[in-house]
Amino acid sequence: MPTRSSPWIAFAVIAALAPQDGPRIDAFWRWWRTAAPRLAAAIDRGKAQSIADEVGAQVHAIDPRLAWETGPGSKGARHHFALSSEGDIELRVLAQRWLSRAPSPDATWEYYAARQPYGRGGSWSLALPGGVTIEQAGVSVAFETDSDRELIHLKLHHAAFAKLDERTRGMAAFLTLDNVLGEDGVERWVGNVDTSVAALPQGKSLDALAAAVKALEKSSTGERFAILKGEVDGQPVFATVNLALKRVDHLLMDDHLSVTIPLETPTPQGLTTTEEADALNALEDELRKALGNDAVCIGRETGQKKRIIHFHVSSSGRAEDRARAWRKRHSSRQMEITVRHDPSWEILRHW
Repeated sequence: MPTRSSPWIAFAVIAALAPQDGPRIDAFWRWWRTAAPRLAAAIDRGKAQSIADEVGAQVHAIDPRLAWETGPGSKGARHHFALSSEGDIELRVLAQRWLSRAPSPDATWEYYAARQPYGRGGSWSLALPGGVTIEQAGVSVAFETDSDRELIHLKLHHAAFAKLDERTRGMAAFLTLDNVLGEDGVERWVGNVDTSVAALPQGKSLDALAAAVKALEKSSTGERFAILKGEVDGQPVFATVNLALKRVDHLLMDDHLSVTIPLETPTPQGLTTTEEADALNALEDELRKALGNDAVCIGRETGQKKRIIHFHVSSSGRAEDRARAWRKRHSSRQMEITVRHDPSWEILRHW
């Protein structure tokens, strides 16, 4: 399995999602009270492998799909301990719950719910299956910024990629990006990721990529609304969508709530008149205010004699109740509210 060179260690196991994570998380932290000093001592002696199986078993007991790693602390502790969801957003929520029950950081340990960037001076390398090593200095990257989505699309090259199959190259690419940006940084700022076995004529260093991400982070707004047009059954449909929303910034918003409002005076093309559009906008503003911080608006689509407003809400919150209370105040509109579990935000991916 891939590991980062010392002082980092990382391990991953894959299986199905385990239920009842709360008691399992509590069991982990009870074990940690006595295990933490032993793990720190093992790392300090360069003997981390001696306790790795025990740590892995405890992480596996929370959920077998979780990965874990240790590394140097970045906020004053000697070491950090982090879980990794390996790109699975539902597991990322579980990792956040794990973090919420963690002890306070101290001189020895600090804790994270995602893999952290390599923050200590000097170079790093990745040890991959088959004895292949990816050194930081040998990686080049070509990238471009997508301003509409506030993402960076990129392609990575390393000479050793030619020795790896496509799946392992992809794994190496994402572990490399995790080293540079951290797991949440990759989720938040990186879009399409490709690998190349051929050298990149316009390839830049990983430091240049990190600088580009920092510039994007500084300029980002989280609100980049785009107006999209399509057709359904021969009729036009317009969508206004916030393409810059980041799923990782709204971890608890795991349900898709949609509100369908029939048009009262549609045009022959099934769209709104100017007068009704103003009324619909007022209804949407009122709904957003009613939902408050329990919801994030993805966008809306208008066509086929209806408007549909899309939100993501917390399955454990009261957004659905508030939406239904709002609908009751406007019962003459015959509006429909639907809620479905959508942790991956498929509706946003659709656009």
